[in-house]
Parts: sequence; structure tokens; C-alpha cells
Amino acid sequence: MTRVKPRCFAWALLLAAASLATVIDSTSTPPTGPMIDSTPVIVFVPLDERFATRGLFLNLAKVATPRYRVVTPPEDMISKLHRPADLTRLDGWLEEQLPGAHALIVSLEMFIYGGLIASRESNDTLAVVSARARAVCGFKGRYPGLRVYASSVVMRIPSYNGAFEEPWFV
Repeated sequence: MTRVKPRCFAWALLLAAASLATVIDSTSTPPTGPMIDSTPVIVFVPLDERFATRGLFLNLAKVATPRYRVVTPPEDMISKLHRPADLTRLDGWLEEQLPGAHALIVSLEMFIYGGLIASRESNDTLAVVSARARAVCGFKGRYPGLRVYASSVVMRIPSYNGAFEEPWFV
């Protein structure tokens, strides 16, 4: 088992804090759209189920500020290892959350393919993938006051011959 170096963890925590600080700008004016319990809502669609991509951000959000409430899909709705997210349920969940939201932080791998591993294993057609990508763009049109922050992972391409480090789906 590989141990995470404390320095790497510190950088990951700093990056997560910077991401949250970008969304929660203390100098910005309060949102004017509908809010639940007068607390602005940030909808967070993580990359996958891992602590580093979901739990760390949610814990940081709890510590960072009580001014905002972060909501995220339940774990049984998002991907878990080689099981992709239930995209139909995820779409329904987003339709419930977005009308009252201040911001959306969305992983494109999760929203378009159903998670990081699903994005690497996908056999979806270009039409299917394009339609889901257009849906992300459509959020801004349907909810003009919504701030949308989308992220994507660049797939690493090793510069060596051999698959000794790569997972089976590469």
C-alpha cells in the first residue's frame, strides 16, 4: 500500500481550499436567487466516491464557512470503482437541486460518463456524450443566476513502453 506523503496531502488540501474560496468569494454580493432557509446552496457533483474527490471537499466546506450549504448526490447514486453512476437518477437529483442553487461545481467525468473510471471505459457514442456535454451548457441558460464551475481530468499518457503501472482499462 502506498502512503500519501504529508506534503502531497497539504497541497491537495490547499487546492481544495482554493477551489472552495473561488466559489465562496467573501467580497461578492449575496446571491439574489431562491435559497433554502435563506442560506445559499452550492451543488457539488464530485469526480467519484473517493475521499480525496468527494469527502475532503465536503469536510472543507463544513469548516470553511457557515454562510453556504453544500449539497451532493448520495453515495449510492454516484460511481463506485467500475460501477458507473446512475445518470438518470443524477439528472433527476440535479433538477431538484438547481432551481434554488447559487453555484454548481460539477465534474464532467461524473456528469457525462458516470465517473472517472467510467469515462475511461465508456463505449458511449459521440452523440450521447455530446448531448450530455450540451446539457451542462444548458444549465446556465435555464438558471441564469447560477454560477457553473466545471472540472475535467486530463488523462495521463505515460512516456514509457509497458503497462506495469497502468490500470487494465487503459
